[in-house]
Amino acid sequence: MTQNNLITIVTMWNKVNELSRENLSQQQIAIKLGIHRDAVRRYKMMSESEFNEHLHREARRHPCKLDPYRTFIEDQLVAAPFLSSAQVLDHLKEHFPDLPSVSERTVYNVVRRIREEEDIAKEAEPGRSFSHVEDGDWGHCRPTTSKILVNENVQIVSLSPKRKRFARILYNPTDYS
Repeated sequence: MTQNNLITIVTMWNKVNELSRENLSQQQIAIKLGIHRDAVRRYKMMSESEFNEHLHREARRHPCKLDPYRTFIEDQLVAAPFLSSAQVLDHLKEHFPDLPSVSERTVYNVVRRIREEEDIAKEAEPGRSFSHVEDGDWGHCRPTTSKILVNENVQIVSLSPKRKRFARILYNPTDYS
């Protein structure tokens, strides 16, 4: 659960208790806050210590399969802030053959959360771009936004079998203008 979700839960619990002290009914509180009246009843019945226990359970309700690999992911992002979540997944698979099966969306969420928590901004990869290309096609290339003909003069490194049509194009922008 993200920090924003936890903040929302704490805020909601405080608002429910505040409105309850103003003698509003459960139905009125539910309508005012836009939540179900059962949630209002649950929050009203919780003492502060019970709420703290509830919050702790919510925070770790679904432990992430990638928690043991967090340090590795952080190190990768600090060393190369331009890495996408797909590239991070590829690096994880290369370095940890026993990596549990995780979806690309899970890796995306973990990378996004680590970037938020550690304040690691995503940067453009210098001198490289990613395009959906096939041999003989023209690929749009960033950062120059020019086009290059994908042929034997351009080195293409496939990212993975699933993404084989998304290629990393290594080139010097002045050579192919």
